[in-house]
Amino acid sequence: MPSFRTGTVTRLLEERAGLQRVEVDLGDGPERAYVLTQLTGRVDPLDDVVVNTTAVVFTTTGSPTATGPVSCGSA
Repeated sequence: MPSFRTGTVTRLLEERAGLQRVEVDLGDGPERAYVLTQLTGRVDPLDDVVVNTTAVVFTTTGSPTATGPVSCGSA
């Protein structure tokens, strides 16, 4: 099931064509996230964003274990 959270971009960590690495405050501390700028456009510090937190890593037993935020776009 998809999972999304809202937050605010606190800083830009890295940027290159088509991709930004940012830090986002989700209310319980900063998290790193990726922005696919060709899909969502650029984000800047203080922008409100919606973060896709659905990323799941499957263990050898097939049980899902949640990871951190992986992508975001402007709210």
